Amino acid sequence: MTKTTNSPLPFRQGIGRQIAFLHLGLLALAVVYYFLKGFDTEELTALFAILAPVTALYGGIAFRSLGKTPPTPESEPAEPHHASTIRWLVCGHFIAIGLLVSLKALAPNVLNFKEMTLLLGVVESYFGAHMGSLLHEIFGKA
Repeated sequence: MTKTTNSPLPFRQGIGRQIAFLHLGLLALAVVYYFLKGFDTEELTALFAILAPVTALYGGIAFRSLGKTPPTPESEPAEPHHASTIRWLVCGHFIAIGLLVSLKALAPNVLNFKEMTLLLGVVESYFGAHMGSLLHEIFGKA
């Protein structure tokens, strides 16, 4: 049995794994900063409350699609024509969040927790609108 290169599953799996690992990485980064005294317990709890819904949304879509039967090669192309844009948006989203979390934890005189949460809301809103459309295209109906 030969492996079909025309199946969209490898792209879906790659993006799904990227999203899952990057979200887990963000949560781990926040815990590391907590132990390094970059966040207190209340701030860590609030940060998790901000990140958890997005993690659940993206992760749920990705994990649900990975369990589905792969489409036939004739039904879909190998990956969307703008796959590299999608990969860059996913990475950019997580880099922006990671930078905000890191800046608050490592330089609290530059960015306090209230400002970080405000900027996280802006980043999540901006990327969330675009990512929702892209994830719907990649993984199908949620």
